Amino acid sequence: MNPLDIAKDALRTVWSQKQLWLFGLFVAAGAGAPGARAESAGGNASAIPAWLVAVAVGAGVLGLVALAMHVVSEAALIEGVRRARDGGRLGIGEGMRLGARTFWRVLGIKALVFVAGLASVVAVAAPAVLGAVGMIPLVAGLVAAGVLALPLVLWLLTLQFLHVYALRFAVLEGRGVTAAFRDARQHLHGRIADSLKLLVVTFVGRAGAGIFAPAVVLPAAAVGGIAYLVGGLVPALIGGAIVAVPLALALTGALGTFESGVWTHGFLDARSLRA
Repeated sequence: MNPLDIAKDALRTVWSQKQLWLFGLFVAAGAGAPGARAESAGGNASAIPAWLVAVAVGAGVLGLVALAMHVVSEAALIEGVRRARDGGRLGIGEGMRLGARTFWRVLGIKALVFVAGLASVVAVAAPAVLGAVGMIPLVAGLVAAGVLALPLVLWLLTLQFLHVYALRFAVLEGRGVTAAFRDARQHLHGRIADSLKLLVVTFVGRAGAGIFAPAVVLPAAAVGGIAYLVGGLVPALIGGAIVAVPLALALTGALGTFESGVWTHGFLDARSLRA
C-alpha cells in the first residue's frame, strides 16, 4: 500500500464529490452530548427558571440530532467514497436514506468502541485514584498506572483501527455488529503497519488543513473591519461571522471527507488485493 496514492485518491474524492462535505462536517465535528440536566444547588426543581429548562431541553434535542447526523454521515461518507471510486455519485438524499438503513449497526459499533475505550481508561486510572484517596499507597498507585499507560495507548490505537474497519464492513459488506468486529480483527491482522500509515496520512491532512485557515480568517477580518468602520462593534462581529462561519464549515466538511476517504480507499485497496 502506497500512502501517497491513498492521499491522492482521497483528495480527488474531496474535490470531485463536494456534496459529501455535508456528511464530512458531521463526521469531523463529532456528536453532541445529549441528556444534559439542570439542577439547582439545593436540588429544588421548582427553583429552576423556566428559560433554563427550555435551554437544557433544547441542548439535549440538538445533541441527539447531532449524534444521529454523525452516525448517518459515517455511513454516507463510506458509501460515497466507494461510489466515487467506481465513477458514481452519492447524493445527499440517498446518503441520508443509506445512513438511516445502517443506523443501528453503525451506532452499535460506535457504542461498543466508546464503552471499551472508557472502561480501559478507567481501569488504568483506578490504581492512581485509589492511591489518591488513600486506599493504597499513593506511590504504588502511580507506578501501577504508569506501567499500564503504554499498553493502554497500544490498545486504544488497536481499538481505533478496529473501529474504522468494522464501520466499513458494516456499511459496505452488510455485516452485523459482531460480525463486523470479527472481520475487522481479521482484516487488521498483518496490516498494523499499513493502518499506521493511513493514520499518519489523516494527521498530515489535518495539519495541512491549517494552511487554509487564513482563507477563513482574512476575509472575515476584512469584512469585519469595514463593518466596524461603518457601524461599530456589533455589525463588525455579525459581518465577520457571516463570512467566517460558512468558510469554516466548508473547510471542516472537506477535512472530514478527506479523513473518511483515506480509511475507505485504504480498506477497499486492501480488499481488492485480497480478492
